[in-house]
Amino acid sequence: MKRNYGFSLIEMAIVVAIGATLLTLGLAALNSQSNSAGYSITKKRQDLIKDALIAHLGANKRFPCPYVPTIGSAATGMAPPACPQVGGVLPFGTIPFATLGLAREIGEDGWGNLFSYQIYSDAPAPACPGPGRDWGNKLCFGAGKIGGLTIKDGAADLSSDLVAVVISHGANGLGAWVAAQGSRNANPVNCDEAHNAKIATVPGCALVANRYYKGESQANDDVVAYMIASDAILPLVKQGAINSAIAQVNTDLQILYDQKLGTKRAGISISGSPPAPTGCDTSVAGTSPPPFDPWGNPYVVAEDGLGGFPICICSGYSAAITSPTTCSIVPPTAICKSIDKSSFNSYLAKAGSSGC
Repeated sequence: MKRNYGFSLIEMAIVVAIGATLLTLGLAALNSQSNSAGYSITKKRQDLIKDALIAHLGANKRFPCPYVPTIGSAATGMAPPACPQVGGVLPFGTIPFATLGLAREIGEDGWGNLFSYQIYSDAPAPACPGPGRDWGNKLCFGAGKIGGLTIKDGAADLSSDLVAVVISHGANGLGAWVAAQGSRNANPVNCDEAHNAKIATVPGCALVANRYYKGESQANDDVVAYMIASDAILPLVKQGAINSAIAQVNTDLQILYDQKLGTKRAGISISGSPPAPTGCDTSVAGTSPPPFDPWGNPYVVAEDGLGGFPICICSGYSAAITSPTTCSIVPPTAICKSIDKSSFNSYLAKAGSSGC
């Protein structure tokens, strides 16, 4: 009899099992490669966005407002000219790519969803100019101020003084806005991603204000880029776009010092002459005294009130006269300039010779 050399059922089953395994491995590798590409694109675009945000801060002394998409309309990426506050809290939205001069694709992560975006503001609405911290309000800008957003990696705090976050909602896209459709993806299902999307409907998750989670894990695939104040301020100082906090304090103290010399000169007589006109001999006539330092504290001018010396001019802290020749400064680290008898007499000699 002629023997049949076809495959048995067992052999066929083995071949099918091997094929299925190879297919699964191939799909997993393809999916991993796709996620890797999406992650790489996301990180690069976040870097571009951070650079654009810093440039905007340098030019406008504030970050642009978040752009909040209108459901049912394609995203324009154009932020409002001023950031509206509700109860002292700035809106949570997406990157205002058009306001930043970026193409829409830069406002999208590697998986095609819009980056979410938040900047810090004190709540309730802060007092500005002054100590308030509102990174969407140029009246609140100060090179020494910090933020108040918190970024966590699991249970650990990475930082609690962020000024801005730029959030990709990862490969699953849960909670992200979609540009073309003007819609928002399905809600997150875990608490970390709910914080990153500001969605309070996840069972058992109570949202904590100003909290975000770094992600980049199996449980939370979000990718969160963030900035503390120095990340934004130092590049601008290096570019010469703004002064550092210390440099600004020294400039302001010199203005206050010169104005105090001129004011004191205007209130006395020299060699029996009548008092000089108010403001005489001040080298910064017409310049308004800076009321607040870069940390938002008021400048303080302290003197004994009887025309004595020294006169202490300090950055943001209380100063008191404890002796005829010493300023007692609280705290000791305050940045101050003082006018003593010698410096004032030298100034008077110059003022007298100028014919003022």
